[in-house]
Amino acid sequence: MEDLNNDDLETESEVEIHFLTKFGGSIETIQLEACSQGQSVVIRYEIVAGAGWTLLNGQQGALSQTAEVEYGDVIVVNFPIDVAYRSNTPFGWPQLVFSVYGMNSWGMETIVGYGRTHFPTTHGVRHVKVPLFAPRPDTPFGNFMSWITGKTPELINPSVISEGNDNYLLRTKSYGTVNVSLNLISKGLKDLGYDNISGVS
Repeated sequence: MEDLNNDDLETESEVEIHFLTKFGGSIETIQLEACSQGQSVVIRYEIVAGAGWTLLNGQQGALSQTAEVEYGDVIVVNFPIDVAYRSNTPFGWPQLVFSVYGMNSWGMETIVGYGRTHFPTTHGVRHVKVPLFAPRPDTPFGNFMSWITGKTPELINPSVISEGNDNYLLRTKSYGTVNVSLNLISKGLKDLGYDNISGVS
């Protein structure tokens, strides 16, 4: 039998350690800076996570029901969010990207605003006000066409705002907030040396 040296021996690979996360909560209300009684909107959310994150349960994106302004400038949505992920690294921690759409005076659907926030990294419930922004035309002609058509510029892929790299190139205006409640339950993060236990706030 041929002798085997150390270079020929296959060493047992290390078992890769994963952790599990379950994110829950809801999109509670939308507060717009300029709205009228009876104005209706829908909100779409998309979850953007790093390459090391695997979706185990839930939807990576969803569109809410139509909601209307009932009083003041507040639109009640109460749209649930419930997802579970597995990962071996906190890099690329999941983010929520929001796109709010409404009807303009011509009865056409147009973007109202975009926003983003990270899911919480510690246990407990978090109430977050996510600023909304809407892109602005970058030329006088674009402003004129926006006024004529009632449509504002839209992002082809709203998830790009989660990257943050080139967002400073966008000309935007503030348009209100999305108010969300979010919570985290996790298992196995301590095995990777992370302590994310925190009180409820």
